Parts: sequence; structure tokens; C-alpha cells
Amino acid sequence: MCLFLIFAPMTVFYLNDLTPDQVVLNPDQSKHAARVLRLKQGAVLVLSDGRGAWHQGELKSVGKHCEVAIVQRHFQPPDAYEIHLAVAPTKNMNRYEWLVEKATEIGMHQLLPFFSNHSERQQLKQDRVERVVEAAAKQSLRAYLPKVAVARSFESLMNLDFEGKKFIAHCQDSPRKLLKDSYLIGSNALVLIGPEGDFSPKEVAMALDSGFEPITLGNGRYRTETAALMACHTLHLLNQ
Repeated sequence: MCLFLIFAPMTVFYLNDLTPDQVVLNPDQSKHAARVLRLKQGAVLVLSDGRGAWHQGELKSVGKHCEVAIVQRHFQPPDAYEIHLAVAPTKNMNRYEWLVEKATEIGMHQLLPFFSNHSERQQLKQDRVERVVEAAAKQSLRAYLPKVAVARSFESLMNLDFEGKKFIAHCQDSPRKLLKDSYLIGSNALVLIGPEGDFSPKEVAMALDSGFEPITLGNGRYRTETAALMACHTLHLLNQ
């Protein structure tokens, strides 16, 4: 991480394009900077495009469209591995958003929500989840903003092209290895975590036929959000 991030204030803004020497915050960001943070002309900001760019900027004007001059640029190389979590939304949305927040802070690269046979929740507000991701990324100074895929069916997830190791964490009484013993350090990983009622036997069979390896996260019985966070932390820790 570059030095200015260590000493910079925790004022981070994500912008799609940071190539010009002077950029303009969108209306919502400008409102947050001017009215919530009460930043004044000359304030130092940290800007990122969510794709590895970390830039230091100076606030040149404050208003409906705040202008920021780029004064220092830095690029952070991507991780050599990627953590993809396919997690069924929980009945209690607060628990799901808690998972998204913590997984983003730990090092998740992509969230793939899906609906299965036992899902109690069959809809998801993607924009709300994306806001949770961005807030958590700001808090943890993530140079790469995790992606949130459009929620899909379990069957659609089985047809997803993925380069890396694929795992399904289920609770059925069948042979399974610990995730830490199945994962190859440095590789991309996609982990499927089911809803409160677990996967159906048909879904487990379908996943195994699609190249997913059955894994366990330990001897306990865990909530959906707990299991997903354990998987994320395990993969992140193995790669440190």
C-alpha cells in the first residue's frame, strides 16, 4: 500500500474514471463531501476506480459537483488468486448484509447470490447489496471493489464458466474434505453456501456432476452467513 494511504484521512470515493488530472464527483458523492463530511476547498481526498487505482486528490471546488485535482497516482497490483462466494440470500436480510460487509473487508472478490429449492427468500435488491460492498471497501481501503453478480437460479449457477477450483459446502451425510485440505493455494476458488435449509439432494448431485467438490468447514452446524464467512477467511488466510 502506498504511503499516502497510511496517513490520509478515511475519506475515500470510488469513481469509474480517474484518468484526467481533474475529476468531478457525482451528485451523491458531492452532497456527501459538502454536507455530511463538510469538506472545504483544499481538503485531501483518496480516490479509487475500484480496479487497482489509488489516487490522492485535492478538493478544488465545493458544491453540487465537487471538483477534485489529482495530485498523486498509485496502482496496486491485483491478488494472485480470487475468492468467489456463491451464497443463497438469508431470510433475515440483515444477516446477509452483515456477511457481505465482513467478506468484503476480509478479501472477497465476487459475490454470486442464487436461489435454490430451500431458499426462503426469492428476491434481492442488488443496488442495496452493492452499497454495502462499497461502504465496506471504503472502511477496509480495498483498491479492488468486489463485484456483485445478478441473483440467479441454482441451475443457472451450474452453467457458469469458472477458471479455478469449485466447492460446495453441504450438510449431507457423505464423504467431504475440509476446505483447507482441498484448496490449492494461489488458485481461484468458487464456494457454494446454501440457504438455511441446506441444498436438496438433487442440487448436491447436480453440483457434483458440474465439477464441484464436496467440502466441510468443520464439525459444527453453522448459519449460512457464518459458513460463508468461514470459507472466505480460510481462503484468504491460506494465501497470506
